[in-house]
Amino acid sequence: MLHVNVGTAFDRLLNAHPSILYCQSIAFTHLFLELECISASATGSTTLSVPLSGTGSRHVSSGEVKYLRPLMKTYGNNIEGMAGDLKLNPEQRTVGQLRRALKKAGL
Repeated sequence: MLHVNVGTAFDRLLNAHPSILYCQSIAFTHLFLELECISASATGSTTLSVPLSGTGSRHVSSGEVKYLRPLMKTYGNNIEGMAGDLKLNPEQRTVGQLRRALKKAGL
């Protein structure tokens, strides 16, 4: 999460660029005040939070599928058995890691 204090950001902008025209200053002030109102009404704070990670899932690599297929072939839906097999699961992935990987791969 990226947290930005709107008031502080605006103060820094005005201090860094004092030559901003009066009209632009009024427009920026109005914009930031509106953003502060929206943020404060939704969260009770004037700090805006923006997630840094993208939305949606990423593709599964071919190596990941190659790792999971023999486990699925041998154990089916028995994820605990997969986690305990040191030959087919040499990375010793946990039950939770295997469950997430299988869900992500659609297996």
